[in-house]
Amino acid sequence: MANKNFNADTDVHILEEDQQKINKFARLNARFEELKDELKSMQNDLKNIEDASDDIMLLDEAAGPIPFMIGEAFIHCSQDEAQTIRLTLLDDVCE
Repeated sequence: MANKNFNADTDVHILEEDQQKINKFARLNARFEELKDELKSMQNDLKNIEDASDDIMLLDEAAGPIPFMIGEAFIHCSQDEAQTIRLTLLDDVCE
């Protein structure tokens, strides 16, 4: 049987040293999650750049200008310009 005298509003006393450890853990854990999200984003960017490289290689020179997305805008450029932009983006991600 459950204890009928249980009071859910009782205060829990935590030593200041323990509270500091809890706070430090929370800060470090938050930073870990931020870094994990940043790594996932960078891996996604790297995959997209590699996919773009494959697509650029498969395109025919006579296909005309290549639409290349930078941020939220598309620019039209030649195959050589697209390769140059891709290499620049790859360097940025790898840094």
